[in-house]
This record gives sequence, structure tokens and C-alpha cells, in this order.
Amino acid sequence: MISLLIRFEKWLEAGMERLFGPRESVQPVEIARRMVRAMEEQRRISVRHIYVPNVFAVHLSPDDMAGLESITHTLSEDLANHVRAAARRQSFAFIGPIEVSFIKDEAVKKGEVKIDARFLEGEVVSAPAEAEAGAGVGTGVAEAERVPDIGETRLYRAEQLTGTRPFWQVEVSKGPDSGASFTIQLPASIGRRPDCDVQLHDQKVSRLHARLELSDQGVVVVDVGSMNGTKVNGVAIKKEIVRPGDIIEMGSTVLSIRPVGRE
Repeated sequence: MISLLIRFEKWLEAGMERLFGPRESVQPVEIARRMVRAMEEQRRISVRHIYVPNVFAVHLSPDDMAGLESITHTLSEDLANHVRAAARRQSFAFIGPIEVSFIKDEAVKKGEVKIDARFLEGEVVSAPAEAEAGAGVGTGVAEAERVPDIGETRLYRAEQLTGTRPFWQVEVSKGPDSGASFTIQLPASIGRRPDCDVQLHDQKVSRLHARLELSDQGVVVVDVGSMNGTKVNGVAIKKEIVRPGDIIEMGSTVLSIRPVGRE
């Protein structure tokens, strides 16, 4: 169904350009739409996940590039968040952090956009030194290589993580989103708002309900003044360290968080 819609959209766009010619300048919303399409076209179906590209090169004409050059840094972040949200809605998975770059391309006509999307695995993050004896990790990889169990008394310390930032898996075990999982990097937001890193559909959850942060002591869940509050292991909290296996409750939703690696 997705492929059929993509082909129809391409046909419609080609017809519009033949009738009216290309648009005078490229708008960011058009770039976002093209990136999502490129992501969907190049999806790869694996045994457990559907993987999509995580590196996007946006080719623009010199004129269009000049018009956007002053905002490319901010625009790159916005586009990455848009792609991450689109992938989350379709349960797609990334194999590394999302990267967006802009390239001035003489071969691209003014008003056109060319997207080069590809897969690039992120660097493996080594285990914290204090966890190595018992165990071992970019908006949105899916569950990949599990980090060995470090035990409830061991914590992940931010200053001991090397390489790129680690990924964390948030799994929903109860509530309207039961069975859903989100692969995130910290800090991350939780709530009903579409721009939340962990978007929930529980009406008892506030639009912006909580944050997940990485402190020197480990992962911290922070309630940001939600209407119905947040609990960790049945105890109401404002700010609390959470470990793999701890239960986080907000509204009628129950979730947990654990570190993950990469395939």
C-alpha cells in the first residue's frame, strides 16, 4: 500500500510540474516530505524489524541552497525529528543516529529537491567500567544487541560512556500503547504531544508528562508537573533514578527502560 501511494504521488507531482513548472523555491516542508518518502522507499525487512536509512543528504540547487544556508543547522535538527516521528508511527527502526546534511548541487534545478538516503551503523558504545565485571551500549535504532544484565545495584554513569551517546529502549507493558517500544537517546520527553520522544495516547497522561535524563548516577525520570503524577515501583515521585526492571507508571500506562546496543 505504501509503495502504491508513493508511485501515485510521484506521478501526480510530475504532472503538476509539466503543467505549471517547478516551484520558484524549495520550502522546508517539501524537504521533510521527500525525506520521509526516501526513507519508506528504501526500507529493509529483517527477521524482527523493518530498518530504514538514517543518513540523509539533501541536494538543492545553488539558488535554493543560498536561501536556506543561514538556517541549515536548525533545519537539520527539525528534519531529523520529523523523520524520527514518521518512523515511530510506522514502527520502523534505525541502525544508528539520524544525520542530515545539505549539498549544493549544480545538477538540481531551482525548486527541486533530491534526497540521497543511506544506511550507516553508529559506533558501538563500550560498557561502563564499573559494569564490565558483571556485564556491557541518536528522533529514533530498534532493539538490537542486548546489553548484558548489570544487576539492580549497578548504575550507568554518563561520564563513563564512550563513543556516541547510547540508545535506550522504552517498552510499554500496559495502557493504550501496550506492546509499543521506543528507541531513544537521552534526554527524552514523554507525553501525548506529537513531538514527544515517547508519544503516548493515554488520555490520563499529560501532553508533556515527564522527562528521562542521564545523570552521574544513572537514568532519572522527572515529572514535569503532570496532572496525574508519575510513580516508580508504585511510589509517587517528582524525580527518581530508574534502573532496568523498574516500573514507571503514568496515567493508566506502565513502561520500563533499559539500555540497548546496535546490530
